[in-house]
Amino acid sequence: MPPKRGSRPLAETQPADTKHSISKNNTTPRKPLQSISNNQQRTAPPPAKKRKSNGGIEIHVDEAPLNMFPTPPASQPAVKPRVERTVRGLPRYMLDVTAISLEEGLYSQAIALQSRLLETGLETNAVSRVPPPQHLALESTLTVHPTFNTKTIKSENKAASNDAVRYLRQLSRTTNPEDVDLKNAFHFTKGRAQSERSKRSRTRNSDVASDDEGERPGQIRSKYAEAQSLWNNAEDFWAVVGWAFNCSVKHKARWERWKVWLDQMLDVLQKDLEAHVASKEKQDVDFSETMLGQYLSTIGHGRNNQRKIMRAVMADGSKTSMNMFPEIWRAEPKPPKKQKEEPAAKRQKLDIDNSQYGDYFDSDSDAPGSEEGKIRRSRSATAPLTKSRKSEVGSGDEEDAEDSEDELSEQQSSGHTIEAFGGQESIRLRQRFLTVLTRFASVAPALLVDASELFSIFTEFIRPLSLPVFQQFVLPIKPFLASNLQATFNEMLFQPLLGTNTPSYFITRHVLETTYAPHAAMNTNASDNAKVSLLTESLLRSLWKSGLLVGDLTSLRAAIETGVKARSDKVSFDGRKKKNAKVDHDIKSVLECSAQRMKVLLDLIEPQSTKSAQLLTIGSSQSDFEFDCTVCGAQGRNLNDGAPQVACGVCDVWQHTMCHGITPELASAEDFDFVCDKCKMPT
Repeated sequence: MPPKRGSRPLAETQPADTKHSISKNNTTPRKPLQSISNNQQRTAPPPAKKRKSNGGIEIHVDEAPLNMFPTPPASQPAVKPRVERTVRGLPRYMLDVTAISLEEGLYSQAIALQSRLLETGLETNAVSRVPPPQHLALESTLTVHPTFNTKTIKSENKAASNDAVRYLRQLSRTTNPEDVDLKNAFHFTKGRAQSERSKRSRTRNSDVASDDEGERPGQIRSKYAEAQSLWNNAEDFWAVVGWAFNCSVKHKARWERWKVWLDQMLDVLQKDLEAHVASKEKQDVDFSETMLGQYLSTIGHGRNNQRKIMRAVMADGSKTSMNMFPEIWRAEPKPPKKQKEEPAAKRQKLDIDNSQYGDYFDSDSDAPGSEEGKIRRSRSATAPLTKSRKSEVGSGDEEDAEDSEDELSEQQSSGHTIEAFGGQESIRLRQRFLTVLTRFASVAPALLVDASELFSIFTEFIRPLSLPVFQQFVLPIKPFLASNLQATFNEMLFQPLLGTNTPSYFITRHVLETTYAPHAAMNTNASDNAKVSLLTESLLRSLWKSGLLVGDLTSLRAAIETGVKARSDKVSFDGRKKKNAKVDHDIKSVLECSAQRMKVLLDLIEPQSTKSAQLLTIGSSQSDFEFDCTVCGAQGRNLNDGAPQVACGVCDVWQHTMCHGITPELASAEDFDFVCDKCKMPT
């Protein structure tokens, strides 16, 4: 029977029990994308028509399954870390020098010393000297605190912020986050009223300390390490993420700093998670001890609580979003104060010998406090505004009003643009968050949710996005999910648009042809129909990248053309001038371009798929057969799911060739004989 969600991963691809080795082009067999999810039973893909070839040899090539929810090792390729260096704390005298420098505000000098100590022995993989967590927490604050970038005109402050960015980036690239104790360094205190006792306790428990075993590094006496620290001011990690993405829309100057911080934090989170995944093969690992696990623990369980994560990742600068994720520091977005130096009144020189009498002979009416001067100013203040005076007095206000009006108009017209969602950099970072959350869910679903539930939450927030932004997540310029994960995500997005709630969990060519490709959205909304077209295109690409589009593609091409026509007919563009004519034009362009891209892709892959269809299956030529793959679990009478098949020479039951690692060259060999696992003699 097919496996159930929550069961152990399906059996890995096994080599065929053959007497023949792979030869000719040394073609590596493609493995089917197998996966599981929790709490839901798998069903085999629907049967397709069986095709025959000459000579009694049968070819099953109509479609192949793209299974959902991969096993944890396949969900995201592990990043190969560099050789990690042994980490030790700073020598005592170095620790004193850096601590004093940081307390005295000599940030660049302290960071330069730390950087030199880190670089020493880098090429020889010598011991790495790193500061205690308190120093790293302060330096992380320096990277984003407005006093050191957007609210200052002091070059030394900006230099300190940039130096901190470079040092932390260098540290994350050359060391393991767990060895450096970044979990303690980048720890939010859950409010500003934390007692000094708990602060001292965390200081005593630091793993990275000085060489003097009798003492631990003390707390830095600096307001940027205490009251003004990022880690003391923010409620939690997701509050910072939400505010940062709000800045990408509302406060561009602040976003320039926050995007650097987010990028660094994502690097650290991913590296820390992959290090724990690698350790899992050797010993039991508690993923709640990862940095991401620590940040997720503040959210709590339940779908409503977990929505806060996506609200932070998808923060868009709206009123609701700004209220939910406010600024971290008071008046943070304000620019630096302009230092206006009012020139002192020029004192007139008194030199009687040279007939310079200062202001002795000036009229009293010119004095600021004279009655005549007051009357003259009063008359000018109450006099009716002439045309010239109106333009002089009101010019500033009118210009400000026009500017704000133009800005509002521009924002309204650009509400459907990528820039209105923070720009490409913002979207790239949001995609990275989805990647790391998906990875965490695949290795530790108990601490978050399983993959299907996570994608359901993703769908809730991504489906309503404007079309240009939506396209960045379903057809990204640079893929941020594996093909099978992207297909899972796309199928989830399809459900509300088509009005269905029964995902197949097995994306095959047959499913694409019958369930998705030929249909339009359930309503006449142009944007929704364009989204359906983009999702269809994305599924087509996923099947192609996975090598699952083989054989005659006539029926697939017909289904896609039917869907293109259905969506075009359902959306009415009558040519009349409308309020949102530009938006309608853009949507129409997306529909047409998506249809054209699918046509070009089919033209490109059809010759290749026809050639791939020459994979011959050997073992039985009967028209009525039994199918029961012992690897992937698919079974049925006369089942032809499109994947190349082979029959057991003993029991005559058919299996997937790809599941058993059988290549075209191997299957075509004269001395090839396949025996399934059930029929193999026990050793």
